[in-house]
Amino acid sequence: MSHLTPLYPLKDVCDLAKAGKVGFSKKAQKDVQEQVGYTLDQAMECVAWLTSDEFRTRLFYEDLGTWWDDYVITRRFPDGTNRKIYVKLRIPAPSSANYVMVTSFHFEGC
Repeated sequence: MSHLTPLYPLKDVCDLAKAGKVGFSKKAQKDVQEQVGYTLDQAMECVAWLTSDEFRTRLFYEDLGTWWDDYVITRRFPDGTNRKIYVKLRIPAPSSANYVMVTSFHFEGC
């Protein structure tokens, strides 16, 4: 299985996010608000507009037995700086594809 392509179809991820069907882990919620300074709606919008160019790799966590897709996005902030944001997500039940779970949403390297 190649790590160079997303496991979860980007169209499905974006469509679910555009429909508001995104869950954030407690840590991701905290990082969205406290570190990045976004609302959950703003973070959901970032997920809704992910592009294939922003995909980095897919990750497998043996202890959980699950795969995650890993993206790095660049956003301009009010102070005029561009910052890279690391986003890790998965669709928990791809066959039913009823929501996207985001477990990381923080500045890259933090």
